[in-house]
Amino acid sequence: MWSSLFVNIIISILIIFIAHSLWTYIKNTYSTKKTKDLIGTQIQKYKAMLEEIQNQKEREKKEYNQLESNEEISIENDLAKWMDERIREEESLQTEFQK
Repeated sequence: MWSSLFVNIIISILIIFIAHSLWTYIKNTYSTKKTKDLIGTQIQKYKAMLEEIQNQKEREKKEYNQLESNEEISIENDLAKWMDERIREEESLQTEFQK
């Protein structure tokens, strides 16, 4: 009785082992392996972030230069208006003194 139970257990374990080995062999032989390039993808993400930051800095620099040139033009116009006003005031004062 014990011997037939023992033989039954051994045969079951052997069948399970053979089925598992066969499954592993078939899986490794007939399927394509999926590999993840963890380092490469991280490097690509890092490069993309750096490029985005550099592009953003360039855009901000262009916008700043445009604003700066607009401010310079505005300041020059204000100065020209102020100078014209002073010249007119001076001319009007000179004409009053000449009368």
